[in-house]
Amino acid sequence: MEKELARGRKFRIYSSLMDAAIEQKIKDVIPWVKPGIIVDAGFGTGLLLFRLWERFRDSKLIGIDLSSHFFEKSQRQFHNIPNVTLLKKNIIQQNLPNNSVDTKIFSTILHEVYSYNGCNLKFVKTALKNSLKELKPSGRIIIRDGVKPESETICLSFKNGDDTETMFLRFAKEYKHNKGIKYKVLIDKWLGKLYCTDSSSAYEFLSKKDYRDNWHIEVNEQFGYLTLKKYMKLLQKLGFKIIYTKAYLNPWILKNRWLGKVKLYRRTRHELKTIPYPNTNLVIIAEKQKPPKGFNWQNIAGHPDSKISIIGGRIL
Repeated sequence: MEKELARGRKFRIYSSLMDAAIEQKIKDVIPWVKPGIIVDAGFGTGLLLFRLWERFRDSKLIGIDLSSHFFEKSQRQFHNIPNVTLLKKNIIQQNLPNNSVDTKIFSTILHEVYSYNGCNLKFVKTALKNSLKELKPSGRIIIRDGVKPESETICLSFKNGDDTETMFLRFAKEYKHNKGIKYKVLIDKWLGKLYCTDSSSAYEFLSKKDYRDNWHIEVNEQFGYLTLKKYMKLLQKLGFKIIYTKAYLNPWILKNRWLGKVKLYRRTRHELKTIPYPNTNLVIIAEKQKPPKGFNWQNIAGHPDSKISIIGGRIL
């Protein structure tokens, strides 16, 4: 993933959308941060990194991002803050010494790792494996991202006179570089026209329908690429200990983007039944498990007794 993920975006609009969710991100992330060496992987506009710095003044904060635009902007922002270091690096790779990090945060970024690498999960696995190496024993990873719904067929109806139906038909053709999605049209004598598709496709449409200015970028991303259960299994298989999970529907999105625009139904044998909107986000907190009693870290390169110094923006 050496190419820049943000290339071709309208940065002012993209940045404003990222920062609009900052209070929810703070609510999801901050309570779980362990002080010490704190890493924001894919720091974007730098706003989350700044809020972390405000809260953890005695910690050393490291922001990693591959975007030249965001890196240069944040360099100016953090120029006179000595305990913040920025690295223009690929977040898939290992960028810090073994057993050196207390907290590593992936906030709304791993779905981009997945989407811009051919929707191949191995790149997400690599990023997580390298994070496990970087974490100290009992070091913590915080993941906040989209969440794939459990598989089922659902039907969508749209408000008359609104352009949401038009956007759905556009999405159905253009999603994932014009691969599109499959759907069927159902005519109900009470509800009118409905579009029936799989729950994942419906979620992706709902998550993207209002990203008009950066549509050409967002329509090729998959926000929810793993269900919460599959995410947990993946982390456990890699060696993490799960300590907290949450999947939730962002109330701002529900109020401002979905209510009054789209209704969802499950088709049973005899009727169409109204169903709730899907969750928008997941939060997973996991830790690197401590080694067995008597394990000798001195035999491991980069053992936790080694110290990290940050001087002049470089990690020594």
